[in-house]
Amino acid sequence: MRQDYSALSVATESGGNWLKASFQVSDNVLVSASAVGLSPGTYLGTLTLTSTGGASLQIPVTLVVLAPSAPLTVTPASVALTLQAGQTVTRTFTVTSNPSTLFYGGGRASSPYTPATVQVGFSAMQPGTIYTTVTFTSGSGSVIVPVVLNVTASATFPPILASVVRAASGAPSAISPGEIISLYGTGIGSTPSGMTLDATGKVPTTLGGTQVLINNIAVPLIYASSSQVNAIVPYEVGSGAATVQVVAGGMPTGTWSVPVAPSAPSIFTLSGSGVGPGAIVNQDGSINSASNPAARGTAIQIYATGGGQTSPLSSTGVVAQTASSLALPINVSIGGANAQVLYAGNAPGEAEGVVQINAIVPQNVAPGAALPILLTVGGIPSPTTATIAVQ
Repeated sequence: MRQDYSALSVATESGGNWLKASFQVSDNVLVSASAVGLSPGTYLGTLTLTSTGGASLQIPVTLVVLAPSAPLTVTPASVALTLQAGQTVTRTFTVTSNPSTLFYGGGRASSPYTPATVQVGFSAMQPGTIYTTVTFTSGSGSVIVPVVLNVTASATFPPILASVVRAASGAPSAISPGEIISLYGTGIGSTPSGMTLDATGKVPTTLGGTQVLINNIAVPLIYASSSQVNAIVPYEVGSGAATVQVVAGGMPTGTWSVPVAPSAPSIFTLSGSGVGPGAIVNQDGSINSASNPAARGTAIQIYATGGGQTSPLSSTGVVAQTASSLALPINVSIGGANAQVLYAGNAPGEAEGVVQINAIVPQNVAPGAALPILLTVGGIPSPTTATIAVQ
């Protein structure tokens, strides 16, 4: 105790001043050691306590400095696989680490030491997109490898069409000529694929082995994945009701019957959800937002779909080269005030079916960061979920 020992000292045989000690409250002694600047190895030291009467107590201290572990590395760092439902696929990983003992979550390694080649099997019983991980651990280090499984349909697990909605707003409704629609389901595609024009310069009717049939005719596709397909309703869709079906890898879903309307307008939004700031360009070419509002009295461009047929007539799957106006009357409302429409029709450079509306922000609208903006085409209104910022 403190009253017995009035002094303490430390000494080391090698490595410099790596050992320290001091008296603490309650007559305790705090001893600390630092490996900073020391090479791997064993270091010896001594702690000496001296009493008021001159007697001393020596306590040996040993410090073992370990070699630093090499970082754990796993190749590849991420994995995306495509497989059929009910099928198992194997992916090989190369792992290096120090120390060499290796474990990985989800199975056994082909070798218990590294460098090692590890084979991991993946399987799924239902079509769709699955996000999972594989964790490799060595010593105190670990690496998490993200894995995406694009599970396609099979004869045992056929594709399922679950919904048909407006691509711009996500709302279920009737479909209209030229409208861009989204189809959701399981196993209705494979690896995500975006639109690339075919050899004739038109929007393709097959993406990643997926087709959409409307009235038994393959229609242009803008995007396809295992759970979502975006398609363009043909201008020749007719009236009444249309049949909609997805064919993924040669396997068809059930057939849906969907009503057809002359128009089904909806405004694209920046989030892609159909809610919030619309896909709107200010007069200076910048994107409209709460931090970049449009001035009253200036022109804006609004991007939408579901405007119906145009004059001159549009063609299914063609990229618009010139302006072609909507055949049905259109009205634009911003914050409850009617806006002057300068143009409403095809958007040059985009697939016909994408609608561009040029309008003047009303002078009498009250400023706001999220004013409702509404399109009415042929008497049919768009959902009231898109907004515009006006200063």
